[in-house]
Amino acid sequence: MSESIRLELTRMETKLDTKMDVIISMLSSMSGVQNKKSAPDLTTSEISYLRGLTTRQHCVAQMLLQGSLNKDIANVMQVSENTAKLHVRAVCMKANVRSRSEASLIYKRIVDNIDPEEYLQLSRGLPIDWFVNLQEPDPYFHLYEPFRKAG
Repeated sequence: MSESIRLELTRMETKLDTKMDVIISMLSSMSGVQNKKSAPDLTTSEISYLRGLTTRQHCVAQMLLQGSLNKDIANVMQVSENTAKLHVRAVCMKANVRSRSEASLIYKRIVDNIDPEEYLQLSRGLPIDWFVNLQEPDPYFHLYEPFRKAG
């Protein structure tokens, strides 16, 4: 699929999500039902973004959120710095952005509004606070263990 078509589909999906949010809000106000969640719901595209990330990419996204450099990412994941750079690029591409800071902003909005149990399922077992609470040895290492060791 060409880049322009993919970008147009993303724009259309975002517009549809916005319109659906307005419709749901209007229906809720008409029926007198209050939204029980304090945080806004995630859009379909945000859930799709999380579902589309591999577990390794979830690790990278969490590390980007904390300001980690490619070198830091490589050390934690026990891969080469070039491999870490590829993972960062993949996270950015899947978010349809060009920079790690833009990807971090998108990811932050999502993790601030998602239920930790839902995130655990979408990340295939990686907790939402994995990197913040990283321990040695990492009990989740098997989820992102490299196929080949860095060398």
